[in-house]
Amino acid sequence: STTQILPQHSPSVLQLSILETTQINITTKDNGELILYNQIISAEKKIKFIFDTEIKFDLLNAKHIHATLNGTSLDTYFTKDNVSLRGSFIVDSAQLYVAYYKNN
Repeated sequence: STTQILPQHSPSVLQLSILETTQINITTKDNGELILYNQIISAEKKIKFIFDTEIKFDLLNAKHIHATLNGTSLDTYFTKDNVSLRGSFIVDSAQLYVAYYKNN
């Protein structure tokens, strides 16, 4: 796992470009509204999440996704081979946390 401090933005924007069909689970709040997103997404889709406090994400296979957070590429963290990924970003502290789990 790793923790990094990234540039701070409020609201923040997580953009996902799906490279191969995969499953994602996102939980976040924007303007007090809880957003739950748990989907199997097909390749070549783009998804954007805008949030003002924190976002949490679970990705079935990290190498299937290209991601940016506030314009900063997360490929360094997302393109690990054959691992699931769990992470979060807290807007106030600009703290990105990422943990990897080996797929069976």
